[in-house]
Amino acid sequence: MTTNSKISNFVENQFPSFIRDDGPNFVAFVKAYYQWMEQANNAIEVSKNLLTYQDIDTTYDKYLEYFHREIIGSIPRSTLADKQKLIKHIKDVYRSRGSELSYQLLFRLLYNEEITFYYPGQDILRASDGRWVQENSIRISAPRTATAAQLENKNIVGLTSGAIARVDKVIQTTSGGILVDELFLLDIIGTFEDGERVALSTDSSVYASVFSISGPLQGVNIISGGAFHQIDDALVYTSASGAGANGAVLEVSGSSAAQWYIANGGSGYTTGASITVNDGPTGTGTSFIISTISDTEDLNINIDRILPMASVIINTGPTFVSLGANTSVGWNLILTVGGVNQAVIQENTPVVENQIYKVAIKYNINDFKMYVNGSQVGADISGSTYAGGTLSRLALDVASGSLPFYGNVKQLIVFPTALSNTELAALTTL
Repeated sequence: MTTNSKISNFVENQFPSFIRDDGPNFVAFVKAYYQWMEQANNAIEVSKNLLTYQDIDTTYDKYLEYFHREIIGSIPRSTLADKQKLIKHIKDVYRSRGSELSYQLLFRLLYNEEITFYYPGQDILRASDGRWVQENSIRISAPRTATAAQLENKNIVGLTSGAIARVDKVIQTTSGGILVDELFLLDIIGTFEDGERVALSTDSSVYASVFSISGPLQGVNIISGGAFHQIDDALVYTSASGAGANGAVLEVSGSSAAQWYIANGGSGYTTGASITVNDGPTGTGTSFIISTISDTEDLNINIDRILPMASVIINTGPTFVSLGANTSVGWNLILTVGGVNQAVIQENTPVVENQIYKVAIKYNINDFKMYVNGSQVGADISGSTYAGGTLSRLALDVASGSLPFYGNVKQLIVFPTALSNTELAALTTL
């Protein structure tokens, strides 16, 4: 505060001259009072500096308590952090509330310690929650200049076929007693050829050769076409060097099969091995010599899920889908007196998971009704009720009690008298 803005400098001149002459001590007292009021943290000084004290960067320490109460009331006063900086940036903390960063900051503020996070869901085994992929791979061997480490996570190109792909991972294995590297590929464009060299897309001097001694069938040479075959006859290939291949007749010439195609290449076949063909429906006597094989085979993986069976009791018998899950049944009312069904109301609309239902049941002699979510869904106008004081069981389950109710009951109310239709509709309206 500058000197010319102080009120105490003008106090003396505010008194009449006779008071200044007759009462100099009184004038001095009043002036001293105003000088005291103008000191730091006193009334006049504070009133003239309200804007300054409202600024967290320039306020006095004694006013930090008011900031703390208003802005960071949930944070202990014993925090290790600079309170002025914390109050100034608390909005960023509140905006990130619930995140890992917010918890890390909280523990740094309170305890000056680092924390780690553990999520139990990472270690929970979920039924049918596997992530299945169909992998494509080629096997490489000598002649080569490339090591497995040089090819992993790199783009490769077939020097003959021009096919390109990215190597996701490399696994060393054996095939026919020979040590080979199996490259698992992603982003494949084109088809790699047997025996060709594959190299880094950026350096063709770093290469290896596609291994082609054994693998799935890719083509066959016909030795004997047999006779009486017809186009599209289904065939099963049999060989001492592999298994699992099948195909069909693609073309015939005269009465002998002239050309065949392979529907499924199987695995484990080797070039030069003999193949005999199970007799087709219209022909016999065909055999082959394997001419080429492929180093890429398709793996058929079952990706069926069991999500439709959620909440189903295991080992409930052949009808467990219809009996074990709430979503496959509707609402049923069965009133039994002395072992005899007096009223039966069945409403077969499937129950939707994660939805709220309000259900009301009215039981009166010859007047039984069921309301769901404000609407009447069933009625029975013939039947008796139990005598007073004889009700022994009120169950939410299958009538036999063999299957429990799957859901959450928020509220259950029993009225001593039967309600009207209007009251039932109002009671169950969402």
